[in-house]
Amino acid sequence: MPPAVGGPVGYTPPDGGWGWAVVVGAFISIGFSYAFPKSITVFFKEIEGIFNATTSEVSWISSIMLAVMYGGGPISSILVNKYGSRPIMIAGGCLSGCGLIAASFCNTVQELYLCVGVIGGLGLAFNLNPALTMIGRLNDIYGDYKYTYWACGIILIVAGIYLFIGMGINYRLLAKEQKAEQQQKKESKEEETSIDVAEKPKEVTDAAESVDPKDIEGGPKEEESPV
Repeated sequence: MPPAVGGPVGYTPPDGGWGWAVVVGAFISIGFSYAFPKSITVFFKEIEGIFNATTSEVSWISSIMLAVMYGGGPISSILVNKYGSRPIMIAGGCLSGCGLIAASFCNTVQELYLCVGVIGGLGLAFNLNPALTMIGRLNDIYGDYKYTYWACGIILIVAGIYLFIGMGINYRLLAKEQKAEQQQKKESKEEETSIDVAEKPKEVTDAAESVDPKDIEGGPKEEESPV
């Protein structure tokens, strides 16, 4: 990015004056990292039905993701110190995206453990830790960190909003899908009922034609022969 215009004469702001963009990017990254493993839990009931799995088996998906996300902190820190925050966050975003795309082709819960839990969790680890540390490297125009601490605190507090937004969106999508399924079942049931009603008169006609008149009550009786 080109350096921002303005500021005291002779002062060069960190990151060319685009520190606010770094803070916004860190806010988005931290929000997704914290909220995504928790917001996907609204789909667990659907996953249980699709893969015929138990609640315990499905709950391991988010558990593995959180474990890998926090356990991958040392690996992320080593890579950040060696290559910097930007390439590691890019790699983390690519890992998370590839893991979720691969999860759409999974046929078992164990495959979801690998795609969502391990690959997705490692991608979130490469996003979360650099986002938390990169803000501390920004100085304000006075050369101290007093505003940096405020930025970190606000980001961590407001990042919880992502959880509510994500849960709300997921609930609406799930409710919309369930409503469509119920409507489809209702239409199929009505169609079956109409078919049964259309076939019933035909069955009655066939049954009436197959009845022998002698078997009908009140029909003609055979005359008794005289002794």
